[in-house]
Amino acid sequence: TKIFAAESFSMLTSLRLSRGLSRNLYNGRNICKSFASSVSVKQTPLDSIHRRLGGKMGEFCGWDMPFEYPSLSPSESHFHTREQASLFDVSHMLRLRLEGKDCAEYLEKLFVADLQKLKTNEGAYTLLMNGNGGINDDAILAKCDGYYYLVLNAACADKDMAFLEQHQKEFAANGKDVQIQKRDGALVALQGPRAEEALKSIASDPNVISAMNFMETHDSVDLSGTTCRVTRCGYTGEDGFEIEILENIEKVVGSLLDHKVVEPAGLIARDTLRLEAGLALYGNDLNEKNSPIESSLNWTISKRRRESANFLGSETVLHHLKEGVEEKRVGLVAPPGRLIRHGMEVRKDDQVIGTVCSGGFSPCLKHPIGMAYVKKEFSKIGNELQVKAGKSSIPVTVSKMPFVPTNYKTSK
Repeated sequence: TKIFAAESFSMLTSLRLSRGLSRNLYNGRNICKSFASSVSVKQTPLDSIHRRLGGKMGEFCGWDMPFEYPSLSPSESHFHTREQASLFDVSHMLRLRLEGKDCAEYLEKLFVADLQKLKTNEGAYTLLMNGNGGINDDAILAKCDGYYYLVLNAACADKDMAFLEQHQKEFAANGKDVQIQKRDGALVALQGPRAEEALKSIASDPNVISAMNFMETHDSVDLSGTTCRVTRCGYTGEDGFEIEILENIEKVVGSLLDHKVVEPAGLIARDTLRLEAGLALYGNDLNEKNSPIESSLNWTISKRRRESANFLGSETVLHHLKEGVEEKRVGLVAPPGRLIRHGMEVRKDDQVIGTVCSGGFSPCLKHPIGMAYVKKEFSKIGNELQVKAGKSSIPVTVSKMPFVPTNYKTSK
């Protein structure tokens, strides 16, 4: 039995963490239901493992997913990820392989990614656009040897597939070649400062793992005698890896969980970690209406993509870049006390100036944090605002993001 020493949290803090922060997840579940085409709940390939470990399961985006485990509370799991390494099941996410001679043109029409900047076996965070300049989804897109590897959100899986296939048919009607294949198997995220140590322990060639940089991907890494895809990325702000396992799933996952520093982690901890890292949750912080500029994601669009302006919604995006925007996504911090929650009004004195999109308690900072869309003139870091909470108000300050420093491996 592993012994875990974590900073002690009061019952109130734990309650805030599990009930308050997970409200983001519950809102996400509503988003999922609005996008999902099937009412049946699916199980990931790790379902039997979750149940053996006593995972507290719940429906999320049409999947039966672990929200937490009895071995660690959500707050303990959060700190364990920041200090050691945690393993998350993210098999519910949509994974695709795209190939064909016109694939790059197809992808650059739909996404803002600059594929010319990507080296082989390198990925990027990117946005799937719509014709109005809004965001249909956010994704990780990797350039591989002869094909592209794409990971999209489970909440948007059905609508994304319909959207991608619609444009694939339009390309095919013009004699162009784009092929899309869904990926099966499991996807797990090993996250934390000791993730590399744990992954190297089951790799036939540990040097391959050590040499990987942030957003680097390899599709033929031997882990516990099984060929897997490994990408150095994640959704926690920590160093880590996403591992696609197509066979011998229980063997590979079991070997990772057997490592002395690795603990299983659920969706509640994943949400607190991503919020501290300032990472957006689709359906809360990103949506089909707000552009990348309003969403504070200007950096996802390179100079070449701005100049070529050949992606969906580029007219709106370029207008926002040139003329500015009326509202903008910002970070908010509040003193210890009542939580900032999704949907709450943001005010400046008696004027409503925006809406909270994500919020909750920061275990590391020990006070509430959140994100909101506010009118541009109130978006400057340091501005003091209020969040309406029932009949009272919570004082908040506009903050830079991430709230907690990230620890990605950006140099070899």
